[in-house]
Amino acid sequence: MMTALLGWLRSLIPVQTEIERGAVASAAGALNTHFTGWRDIHDALVVLMAIDYLTGIAAAYINPNMKPNCKQGFSGFCKKMVILCIIVFVHELVR
Repeated sequence: MMTALLGWLRSLIPVQTEIERGAVASAAGALNTHFTGWRDIHDALVVLMAIDYLTGIAAAYINPNMKPNCKQGFSGFCKKMVILCIIVFVHELVR
């Protein structure tokens, strides 16, 4: 019981990739909010991106020919952050 609890606590400690993801997400979110403000459309976009990311993770677990890959997950996450940055950039150009 105690070993399982300690193993679970160890799994909560962030690894380098999770720290990098958090930094990228924080920076993109701060820039997006700073330049464009926060609207309902942003909520919808972020929710849809989260659903897309989670379904990709679920597909990797369900599909026997695939397995979860940290590099692919981080790559997909970075693509989503680039999309948000492009939206911010275009919004500033139109303004």
